[in-house]
Amino acid sequence: MEIPSLGSWWAIAILALGGLLYLYLTWSHDYWKKRGVPYVKPLPFFGNLKDSLLMKKQLGEVYEDMYWKLDGYKYGGVFKFGQPVVLIRDPELIKTVLVKDFGSFHDNDVETDVDQDPMFGRNPFVLKGERWKITRSQVTPALSQGKIKPYFPLIAELCEELKQCIEKSGPSGTEFEVKELCARFTTDVVASCAYGIRGNALQDPDCEFRRMGRDMLEPSFWKNIRFMIIIFLPRLARFLRLGFATPKVQEFFRRIIREVTTYREKNNITRYDYLQHLITLKAKGTIADDDATNGHDPKEFSPEKNIFTEDDVIAQATTFFGDGYETSSASMAFALYCLATNPDCQAKVRQEVDDVLKKYGGELTFDGLQEMTYLDMAVNESLRLYPPGTVLLKKCTKPFRLETPSGGSFELEAGTPVAVPLYAIHRDPQHFPDPMRFDPERFTEENKKARHRQTFFPFGDGPRMCLGYRFAMMMIKVGIASLLSNFELRPCSRTPVPIVPDPTYFILAAKGGLWFQVVKRTDK
Repeated sequence: MEIPSLGSWWAIAILALGGLLYLYLTWSHDYWKKRGVPYVKPLPFFGNLKDSLLMKKQLGEVYEDMYWKLDGYKYGGVFKFGQPVVLIRDPELIKTVLVKDFGSFHDNDVETDVDQDPMFGRNPFVLKGERWKITRSQVTPALSQGKIKPYFPLIAELCEELKQCIEKSGPSGTEFEVKELCARFTTDVVASCAYGIRGNALQDPDCEFRRMGRDMLEPSFWKNIRFMIIIFLPRLARFLRLGFATPKVQEFFRRIIREVTTYREKNNITRYDYLQHLITLKAKGTIADDDATNGHDPKEFSPEKNIFTEDDVIAQATTFFGDGYETSSASMAFALYCLATNPDCQAKVRQEVDDVLKKYGGELTFDGLQEMTYLDMAVNESLRLYPPGTVLLKKCTKPFRLETPSGGSFELEAGTPVAVPLYAIHRDPQHFPDPMRFDPERFTEENKKARHRQTFFPFGDGPRMCLGYRFAMMMIKVGIASLLSNFELRPCSRTPVPIVPDPTYFILAAKGGLWFQVVKRTDK
């Protein structure tokens, strides 16, 4: 018998290793089939996320593709790499996950190490269990409707700077990349309302605050790789000691917040803003003893666990900046894009703004903003088409039984990720006929009541709904009302029609930017 050569042994070894690797990468691929659950066939290693991981499609588009492959089912199975994930399609089941049975889906599917990444690790979005519940109860009071009302004059003042910024940038009709313009505006708003300082982004597009915002959230190849590892491969992120924010960004916010805090404490200054609320929590040290039993698990409550430190102040203040400037600027820019490309709707919003301003003596006021109902409808319709977050990623936190299409049931295991593809749901013609048409009338009170609540949730829903959504909506609507009272928005040769989502961004952004003309009104 002929003995195989050394080269043949190598070939056999490589084939064997290749076979073992394939089995390792596909060992879970029959998970959903065994349970009688419809599923989208995965690829080895990638699961169903190949186009997102290779930056060919935005994450919301990838989940939208899966959503339609599961058409006709209330939910189905997909895969994050080799990990089984439940994708929820049915509004009533979404209500169950986000609201009714929140205790079974308590946490978001994001992992981080607070010691390794002290800023992002204290973000309410990633906190889990009782620590999340306590932190949320600490910061929620600062973002109630009554607490954000005093911010209104600060935002209105910056609207005047926004107007001057546009007028100084060139003659009437100058073309702007509006996402960048909105980012400069929201950067200054958050710096003023959160920290009580001037951001100066409207005056200087390369100011330190704006540079840190870009460094924190705007994409680059290596930043995207880092984010993907943090979000999709948390164990590897811990091993590589990767943090969400770069050391430069962390040091900037530590310095700014310490300087402002020290100045206020030394000079006995109290300013009713978000940072002041955090300073008060730090001075208090922890939740009061009588709050320990107010909905919190006594076993989880202890001063050692729940003390509010300087690190918490810095983390929460930084979170407010990141969430407040980036998602709000994206939402504001998309709303302006929708109005620029739908001149009839723009004219209707402008007329409403003019009428309300006239009623209040030409001044933009908090009470007047509440009366701008068509503006609110237009902003909601733009959020339907272009939600900044395109998918909610939850995690099953205790076993939950789901019915199968055949009439049986199976137990969803604790630790299983749950995806709610809101980008796809917002564009489903079953819920919104002719979904790609911009139509603010979808958000009349009558039409809202006729729809299931869980078909429109750009800020999430239930106990983990975005904390700052009231502040974000106020900032967006004040900015739009101010712009439309002074300018007309017109498409130009660089205006994207239709919008192509940028696959390099984790939140929704337009590839190539949002360009249009800003023309000074001549009828005033």
